[in-house]
Amino acid sequence: MPSRRPETRLAPHARLPRTYHDRHIAHSTVDAFGRAHWLLTERETDPCGTQPYEDR
Repeated sequence: MPSRRPETRLAPHARLPRTYHDRHIAHSTVDAFGRAHWLLTERETDPCGTQPYEDR
């Protein structure tokens, strides 16, 4: 029987600059160099799970 991996808990590590304090984070990721990237929106994402941007 394969052994179960321990749960990994994530903790906040970065904060948005004050310039963006009124924005909402729709998605975030970290690139191969350890830099954080955020997709910001002017409003909160829809609770139904729809994306805040359009696929064109």
